[in-house]
Amino acid sequence: MARKKQGAGWSTAYLDTKDLVLDPLNPRIDVPPAATQEQIRVALLDSEDVPTLAKEIADSDGRMAGEKLIVLRQNGRFVVVEGNRRACACQMLLERDLIPDGYEMQFPTSVSSATLQQIAQLEADLAPTREDVEPVITRRHTESGIKRWTPMANQRRIKRFLAAGRSLEDICRIAHIKISTARRIVQSLAVMEAASKLNCWKRQERAKLSSAELEPTAYTRFFTLRGVKKTFQLTFDDEGKVTSALGQPALDQILEFLARRYLLPLPGSDSNTRESPPAVYEDIRRTQPSLAQKIGLDGASGRNQRSRRPSVKADKFFETLVCSIQDQHLIRVVDEISRIDHARFKTAATFLVFPVSTSWTVYSD
Repeated sequence: MARKKQGAGWSTAYLDTKDLVLDPLNPRIDVPPAATQEQIRVALLDSEDVPTLAKEIADSDGRMAGEKLIVLRQNGRFVVVEGNRRACACQMLLERDLIPDGYEMQFPTSVSSATLQQIAQLEADLAPTREDVEPVITRRHTESGIKRWTPMANQRRIKRFLAAGRSLEDICRIAHIKISTARRIVQSLAVMEAASKLNCWKRQERAKLSSAELEPTAYTRFFTLRGVKKTFQLTFDDEGKVTSALGQPALDQILEFLARRYLLPLPGSDSNTRESPPAVYEDIRRTQPSLAQKIGLDGASGRNQRSRRPSVKADKFFETLVCSIQDQHLIRVVDEISRIDHARFKTAATFLVFPVSTSWTVYSD
């Protein structure tokens, strides 16, 4: 039952752990909105290392100070919108029958009665609506102490907003992010979605493209590099779709070529994730002459493409700075730097530009 008010429509309660409903809309996992609780548990076990968390809970006697869940009341039940990993781990510690087949050995076989009593009920903040939760979890997953969302999780979250009919302005307001950040995520989502829907993939390739462990940064980064959108004649809309004036067949070839290069590299290959667009264009000319002709990269036109200066304005600050090193900590730092408004935060901008400006060239092209 609720025990104190937290704000307009919010309250706090201790809830029976076994009765909690895991959320199919959790951006950490990719399951259908109508997924069963068992399907959600399997997805969390496969991608979010729930057994390790369960061991930590068991070893700490179930005490999780400051780790309140956030839940919504829906159809008379409490749906966990923040803290699904913890709720899932506790449920399976309390009732081993909930552990899916094949995962039993990964969980502690002996849990003290004190721990079981401690986790039988979990403290939770009851939110009025799902929309009220979004700013809270945005802050929590962009600060230290909480397991951060992967790039795929961020894209999946925006995708669900778009599927619900939300505009970019709505998404920015709900999630407390800048419009430039939302557009960047939507464009990354567009090229990932378009690649995953190609008919060329074999079963194993398609499974890898839908894996929660897929690292999309090198692939999505390429589309942000100077001149790439113009060369491929790409257009992005606010609903997460990408088109090309070259036509759909040419776009499909481009997407497949880049996906095989960055998302599905051959075993043992050492793909250069920081290579410049001219190097990629040269590879297209060498390996796919028909595609090069469609793009206008063949023969003299290709040489002109390399020599022509991009008709874009130079950055005033670090607006297009990207991190091509596959390290999530560096990626987050570089993303924060790219969003600094030098006109409003002059001191922060000065610290970056004057003493350490040369150190950041490692991450940009």
